[in-house]
Amino acid sequence: MKQMASFFHLLMRAFLPISALIVLVLVLFLNPYNYLSIFVIIIAGFFVALGIKDRLQTSSTLLRNYPVIAWIRHIFYDLRPFLRQYIVEDDLEGTPYSFEARNLIYARSQGKSDTRPLGTERNVKEDGYTWVCHSMAPKSQPDTKPRVTIGNEQSSQPYEASLLNISAMSFGALSGRAVEALNKGAKIGCLLITSLTQEILLNRSLPGWLVT
Repeated sequence: MKQMASFFHLLMRAFLPISALIVLVLVLFLNPYNYLSIFVIIIAGFFVALGIKDRLQTSSTLLRNYPVIAWIRHIFYDLRPFLRQYIVEDDLEGTPYSFEARNLIYARSQGKSDTRPLGTERNVKEDGYTWVCHSMAPKSQPDTKPRVTIGNEQSSQPYEASLLNISAMSFGALSGRAVEALNKGAKIGCLLITSLTQEILLNRSLPGWLVT
């Protein structure tokens, strides 16, 4: 009884090459002299030969115990990074660069727009998400000009930029006075202005550093 069970498990593990052998014998016995039969004989013969090779080799226990079928596992193991990257992971999970970061790099390298309106895909309520908001109580000695240096001794023109700047918005919906106030504030604080319509700046001759 134990030997029968072991033989049955062997048949289950070698199901694919044994099935290919049965198909090969049937085709050779019934009608081996047409194009379809020749194609089936080649495919079935390949699986039979591969199964015999896997069963006789000694370098891989997995291939010896599961002839032919174990190759499917090896194939999907090699494809795993690509399947995970394109099917499983979302836009923000990938490392070292997420799908969102790669799309940003591709868009900028191809001269395309890298901005997306209408909010964010990030979970703003998860732990570790940071944002800037008004303080409930002012600091006694705040840093009045928080800035960061962009560039170093290798740069021809390193400069200091403010940590807080004027971000993109629908400037066309603002009045001329509002646009002028924003630009004067940018001049006083030496702030950057991102994605502001160039015509508004040029036509009004207003100060400010335009970043597009």
